[in-house]
Amino acid sequence: MILPMNLPTNLAKDSEGFKPEALTTVSFEPEILKATLSKPAILGSEDVQTKQSAQLQPKNPMHGLTLEAILISLVNHYGWPELSILIPVNCFSHDPSIKSSLKFLRKTPWARDKVEQLYAFMLRDIKRNSV
Repeated sequence: MILPMNLPTNLAKDSEGFKPEALTTVSFEPEILKATLSKPAILGSEDVQTKQSAQLQPKNPMHGLTLEAILISLVNHYGWPELSILIPVNCFSHDPSIKSSLKFLRKTPWARDKVEQLYAFMLRDIKRNSV
C-alpha cells in the first residue's frame, strides 16, 4: 500500500464535515516518486553513515570506525610482534588472531582504550611523516 506523501493541509469542508474527495485529489509527481522508490534509504548503509559521521564529528578520526577496523590497521602497520611490545597483553603475544583479540578487547575497557590511543598515535605519526 502506497501512502500519499504530500497531503493537502487545507481539506475542503462541506456542511457535514470533510469531503472524502479532497483526499483523493492528492497528486504525485512521477519523477520524484520513481526516484524515491528506486533508491530507498536503508538505515545502516555505509553512504548514510559516512555522511552523517562527517557532519557530526568531522575532526574525530575514529568516529564511525569499528574496533575490528582499528585493530586490522594496527596489525598491518606494526605487526603482531611489535603490537605485543607496545601493548603487552597475551592476546597479542600468544597465538594472536583478530577474532581472539576482538573478544578480549570488547570485554576489557582499559585494553580497548590503549588500542584506541595507539591508533590515534599511529595516525598522527603517519601524518607527521608524510609532510
